[in-house]
Amino acid sequence: KVRNYFASVILTHMLLSLVQTVIILATGILVFDAHIVGNIVWLFPIIILANFVFLNIGFSIGGWSRSPAAASGLGNIIVMPMMFFSGTFFPTSNLPSFLPDLVKILPLTPTLDALRSVGIEGNPLWQTWPELAMLAGWGIVSAGFAIKVFRFDQPD
Repeated sequence: KVRNYFASVILTHMLLSLVQTVIILATGILVFDAHIVGNIVWLFPIIILANFVFLNIGFSIGGWSRSPAAASGLGNIIVMPMMFFSGTFFPTSNLPSFLPDLVKILPLTPTLDALRSVGIEGNPLWQTWPELAMLAGWGIVSAGFAIKVFRFDQPD
């Protein structure tokens, strides 16, 4: 069944992302002497919710594109600007005047803000409720869109 296929793909990617998170955190702590100020366990719900959103975006791109090459290109068109504008590499306050407010609606921005709030600032998970609410909204909208556009067959 299609439902079982998607459930298995999502579960596999979620588990893989959690393993990758543990490896990255362990490397940062053990090799680079990084310090997680907040409760490290509270990072995982944020990561799971964000992964759900980004998997939905990937399913949407895959369903909307006409070929794997087109999906790869569309994915890069979406992901690369999001990484640059959402505060991954530099603070959003350094962006031109109108962009900091605009990038707050991108799903990566609340993800990064929540992770920084919990991991670096030591805030409890429930203090990131605005970011989690935005990610949940993205999750609902992206899941609806993915369900609508995803298909197994390719158009002629």
